[in-house]
Amino acid sequence: MFKRTVTAVIGVLLAGGALVAASPQAQAAPCSGSSCVGRNPTIGCDADGVTLRYHDYTAENSARFRVEVRYSRACNAAWGRQTVWSGNNVSFALSAWNPGAPSQGTIGINGNTTWTGMIDGRPLDCAGTQFYVNGRWVRWYYIGCS
Repeated sequence: MFKRTVTAVIGVLLAGGALVAASPQAQAAPCSGSSCVGRNPTIGCDADGVTLRYHDYTAENSARFRVEVRYSRACNAAWGRQTVWSGNNVSFALSAWNPGAPSQGTIGINGNTTWTGMIDGRPLDCAGTQFYVNGRWVRWYYIGCS
C-alpha cells in the first residue's frame, strides 16, 4: 500500500513538473511582425532573442561599446541593443529600422544596456547609434542590416 502511494505521489509530481516545464512553450507570442512595431521586446519577445549582427567599437573619450541587431523568431520581430563598457562624457541615440520604414528609438535600459522598440522581422533589420561627446554630436555608427 505504502509503495503504491509513494509511486502515485511521484507520478503526480512528475506530471505537474512536466506541465510547468511545458507551459512557457504553450504560451502564444505577445505579437507578431508588424503588430510588434514600437513595442518593448521585454513583453516576451526577448525570451528567444538571438543576435543576428553586432559590432564592437572603440571611440574617443575611452568609449567602448557594442551595437547589435537582435531577433525573436517567435515574434518575427527585431530590435537594436547597445551595451556600453566605458566612456567619459559620452552619450548615444540608438535606433533600429527596416529600410523604407520609420526607425525605433531607445525604449528600455538596464544598467549599461539599452534597447530600442521592435521593428517588423523583415529580411532586412538594421541598427546604428549616434555618438555624442559632451553633448555634441560626433558621428553615426551604423552596423548594417542583417
